[in-house]
Amino acid sequence: MQADLEVLRNLSIARVTADNTHYVRLVDIPEPFRAEFRAWMYFGACPGIEGEDSHACKYQHDFEGYRQERLKGIYRKWQGKAPWELSHYEPPASDDQK
Repeated sequence: MQADLEVLRNLSIARVTADNTHYVRLVDIPEPFRAEFRAWMYFGACPGIEGEDSHACKYQHDFEGYRQERLKGIYRKWQGKAPWELSHYEPPASDDQK
């Protein structure tokens, strides 16, 4: 899958709550990376962030783990499969970025 990895590399979307919870909002991740990250985080924990949808945020360290694997092209989390090769991957509605 081709995507502009510079966008992912330079993405600065981390947020911090008053109680020092570091998180990212899924809506802030551009496609196709958002769909990939959702698949990568299947079964992953979601932080409870006041004022945010209960499943709309993920921990920043999880996003960084995904980002590092994606940028290196080395996938360890799902037995070596890339996010878009997983059975639970749902491609973005507009899949013109391949």
